[in-house]
Amino acid sequence: MSQGRRSRLPGWHGGWPGGRNGKERDIDATILLRSEVAPARPRGVGRAAVAIALLVTCGCIQPVGPARTSESYRAKATTTAEAGISAAESASLVIDGADEERLLPPYTAVLLSELEDDAGGAASTFSGIQPPSAEADRVRADLLDRMADLQDALAELRIDARRGDLEALADVRPALRDAVDQLEAFVEEQG
Repeated sequence: MSQGRRSRLPGWHGGWPGGRNGKERDIDATILLRSEVAPARPRGVGRAAVAIALLVTCGCIQPVGPARTSESYRAKATTTAEAGISAAESASLVIDGADEERLLPPYTAVLLSELEDDAGGAASTFSGIQPPSAEADRVRADLLDRMADLQDALAELRIDARRGDLEALADVRPALRDAVDQLEAFVEEQG
């Protein structure tokens, strides 16, 4: 920016007659010219970004606590699977936004990275819970295998987005859908 644009604006007193406490105060002109410098963004990008951000932050919260019975352990496993499903469905929305050219590659990469972290965090939290029985051991192994498939699909999405290859995201959609189907079947099995 040239020095002329950064000059002080004479006559501006900070919004108070006579300035604050009776002293004149000038402001930097760059504050007022910011709208000239900021690039225009396509219409609807802000709404899509807010919607996706809300899904990411609200849908993937994992409760933590001990499991003293197989029933409570299965309930925690179901909650973990639901957190994985939420992350996958949010990733599907991100893919849709990228397909419609409503999301830029860097933002898409950040969203997908956060979704991958959410799914990984849910799986990690669950894996830290002590299974109370041999039956719970089987539930644990089954769920963690299914969550690993989801994490692999999310990692592939993140890698493609970081490379700026948003067209490749649609190629991962079948693996993502398969992971969701497996997790939904798990939830149904746990009753």
